[in-house]
This record gives sequence, structure tokens and C-alpha cells, in this order.
Amino acid sequence: MRLFGRKSDDEGADPAERVAGFWQWWQSARPALDAAVAAGERDKQAELLGPAVAAIHPDLVWELAPGTNAAHALVVTAAGDAELRPLAHRWARAAPPAALL
Repeated sequence: MRLFGRKSDDEGADPAERVAGFWQWWQSARPALDAAVAAGERDKQAELLGPAVAAIHPDLVWELAPGTNAAHALVVTAAGDAELRPLAHRWARAAPPAALL
């Protein structure tokens, strides 16, 4: 049941745990993702990142883009959904320091 018209969280799981799970996954998946980016393998990038971002919330959208302080940047966005914006911000704030990315 919705409370005050807000969407319910995916499967009732704690958003903080889903975000933390993403960043734990990131540490182990990063080498494979770097290799896929270097090889221009967009399908492999989607195969790796798609499920990991969807595990945070299925309506979040991701993109790999040219970076300003690195070769590439991973962007995760609420894609205009105001109710998902706090979750996308939580994801960004939980990222490890840039030196560890």
C-alpha cells in the first residue's frame, strides 16, 4: 500500500543495503568492466552493469560517459523520476573515494 502516494521500495529491501551491495560488487567487477570499456564491448558493459544497477532499483538508468578526471565516468540517474532522485543521490554519496574508483 502506498503511503502519501509514494512508490514502495523494491521488494522492501533496505535501500542503503542495496547501495552498499552495489559498491561491494563494483570492487570485484571493475577489472572486467574496464576491459569491456577498453574493448568497446557495449553488450558486455550492459551485461555487467545492468543487473547491478537494477538491483538498487529497476527504474534507475545508467550510462558510461567520457570522464573529466578519469577516462570514463559511470552515471546513475533517476531519469527525471523525482521519487527516485534521493536513491540516486545516496548511490553517488556512497561511492568510494575517487582514488579507489
